[in-house]
Amino acid sequence: MRHAKALLLAVTVGLVLADSAIVTLALPEILHHLDATVGEVAWVLIAYNLVLALGAVPAAMAFSREQPRVFTAIGIAVFAGASAWCAFADSIEVLIIARCVQAVGGALALVGCLEQLVVERGERRGVAWWVAAGVIGTAVGPVAGGLLTQAISWQAIFVVQVPFAVLAVPAALAVRSAPTPVVERHRPAIRANLTLALLSAALTAALFLLVLLLVEGWGHSPATAALTVSVVPVAAIAARPLARLFRPPPHVEIAVGCVLVAGGLVGLAIPPSSNLLWSVAPQALVGLGLGMTVDQLTSRAMEMRLPRADHAAWTIGARAGGCRPSRARPRRPARARRDPRIP
Repeated sequence: MRHAKALLLAVTVGLVLADSAIVTLALPEILHHLDATVGEVAWVLIAYNLVLALGAVPAAMAFSREQPRVFTAIGIAVFAGASAWCAFADSIEVLIIARCVQAVGGALALVGCLEQLVVERGERRGVAWWVAAGVIGTAVGPVAGGLLTQAISWQAIFVVQVPFAVLAVPAALAVRSAPTPVVERHRPAIRANLTLALLSAALTAALFLLVLLLVEGWGHSPATAALTVSVVPVAAIAARPLARLFRPPPHVEIAVGCVLVAGGLVGLAIPPSSNLLWSVAPQALVGLGLGMTVDQLTSRAMEMRLPRADHAAWTIGARAGGCRPSRARPRRPARARRDPRIP
């Protein structure tokens, strides 16, 4: 039972951070279904990340004044309700407003779930679960969104989240409240959080612009694009076992990860043709780099820094603040029109 509660809380963390990019592959369908412009549909992503980034620190401040169980349950319930609202939105304006409410609930849930995971799993393992759930959720989000859009519809992206979040509400209420110690406040880890923000922006460049290129520029289906970009989460998950195998110092691991992300972005920027295979190796580099850096930087930003919720909020703000996509509409490359071998 205790393990099930922690698992549901971790899944909630993954869902909230997956939502920062889960609609990426659904944007073309949303654009046509809600009769929106490219600029308007971009705000479906921007609004969520902006509110999540701005709301994380106030949520942490409120957490110290409220009952942790109730605080977390309210956040998860708001997130669940707003997810259902997103699914039934009948205009782009309503969808953007619902996304903002979803982000408010997500900010409350992320801060609360961290503290509850620490109560359930202990300090070290609880933080590790929270970090890992966020990394996996962020990387898997676009893939899951693309497959659901192709198989069902863009509304399914939000519908499937509701039952998981609803189940997490009683799980949050069932976690015992730990006494809140009086601690000396530490300053935020500026360098770690700034690097997280830049890496989040890199992830947006690697996924948001790539999937729009695949769907709108090269004419592939959302499912094909989703399977193509699945290289990133697979590589990110594989990065941790590889890092443990070589055991580099943390600062070396972070530096190597940043170089891998940079190299992968360069490879994605200059593909020789529109063949999907040319995107695989660069995506693998991006995924490995993210897997080596995000959890290490998040741990550095939070390690031995109290109150824990405050510093978690700074990392949430840094990651969400970096996820602001370009509103440029990708064009089909000229050589893709001229070359009869390219479909």
